[in-house]
Amino acid sequence: MILSCIRPLWKCLFNFILQNCKNTVGACLPDGVFYLLPLFCTAVLALLSHTKTGDKMKKCVRAATAVLAVVLAVIYGLVGFGCWALPDTVRTGGGDAAYFGGLYTVSGGRAGAVDARQETAVSGTQKEVRLLNAVPVKPVALQKSAPRQVAVSGSAFGIKIYTDGVLVVGTRDVQVDGKAMNPAAKAGIQSGDLIVAIDGKKVSASEDVAALFSRSGGAVSVQVKRDGKYKTFSLTPVYSKADGCWKAGVWVRDSTAGIGTVTYYDPQTGVMAALGHPITDVDTGEIMPILRGEAVAAKVTKIYKSKAGSTGSICCDFLQQPLGVLTENDNAGVFGRYNCSLKGMRTYPVATAQQVENGDCQVLTTVDGDNTPRLYKAKIIHISYRGGSGEKNMIVRITDPVLLAKTGGIVQGMSGSPILQNGRLVGALTHVIVDSPRRGYAIFAESMLAASDAVAKDTR
Repeated sequence: MILSCIRPLWKCLFNFILQNCKNTVGACLPDGVFYLLPLFCTAVLALLSHTKTGDKMKKCVRAATAVLAVVLAVIYGLVGFGCWALPDTVRTGGGDAAYFGGLYTVSGGRAGAVDARQETAVSGTQKEVRLLNAVPVKPVALQKSAPRQVAVSGSAFGIKIYTDGVLVVGTRDVQVDGKAMNPAAKAGIQSGDLIVAIDGKKVSASEDVAALFSRSGGAVSVQVKRDGKYKTFSLTPVYSKADGCWKAGVWVRDSTAGIGTVTYYDPQTGVMAALGHPITDVDTGEIMPILRGEAVAAKVTKIYKSKAGSTGSICCDFLQQPLGVLTENDNAGVFGRYNCSLKGMRTYPVATAQQVENGDCQVLTTVDGDNTPRLYKAKIIHISYRGGSGEKNMIVRITDPVLLAKTGGIVQGMSGSPILQNGRLVGALTHVIVDSPRRGYAIFAESMLAASDAVAKDTR
């Protein structure tokens, strides 16, 4: 009720100020200057309340000042929140969808109210987010495209990946004549470094590192990749009498395996997407760069239920049935080429972020031994449009009694499970909230689609 009264008044005020006053004063003045005018009016009213006027006049002026101050505080608070919380890029795919809860609109029109036939012609245009369709908040890049259809999966699968180089997961002391020595740490090598070459020889397996160090007998050149940059260190292995070889005092890992859920397959690009979050090393937390990877079919054998403070998991047996090859381990998930048929998959349009709503939804996942993905009831209880990795765009609560009885909520292995709402693919589960396993985080489907499109472009 209050907003419905404020909106026309505020719109009239800003239209007058921004369109009429600014044209009179000069187009060189920025819009931000005119945000100060209501504050100036408030200050004038405050001064008038202290002038020598009648008591009734003072009371009226003070009341008006208080009301105006509250209104301004609310409006400027919403403007500030919009600048902080809303994205810099907005995608639309047609359809009449409320934009960011209905408070914020794009250039006077709700995002999504676009004719899909005209979208490609105006793709990438600069627009403005407005509060209540009147108050300027921030500029955004508007990307418009026809709605994309993907084949949604929800199937459990096995993951096998080998790193592009070997990942340093730790360093350790080597005993030499009763003294503890750590050649790797002394050289400057750290956990999380990716060793790509030793003495100019490319390494791709732990055995390569051990072999090159063991026959060293002197200083070696170690090239690593750290924070996207290459560094070279001079490392001198020490001889361990106990092991009978030269050692560098470094722990490395070259592969990993796990269980996840396939989110979708994009027939347009041939790319499959899964997990919704990257595969990271268990010791370092670093994203593992993929040299090569394999996706295989998996059969659910057992489920350890989640409970408060303890994350459960899905146990699976890997089957001798390859699903595809994995080529990219990204913040938005793992991606690769799908080699199987689309039998049993149903296509859904991918929702834009602003089409996602708080409320009922469904999670498509596999938790039974027959390996059949099934839909389970859930609710989206929080939406965040802020940038970052995107793994926590939403908070989803499982409400289906059948799924809760089987899993206790969200368990490891459900990452990538598609989330459906209003006939669209809106996202995928990424993480369980350990203290409250009925709830978990999810990523927007449009974020995964953008990542899979980038993978398709790089592999052409």
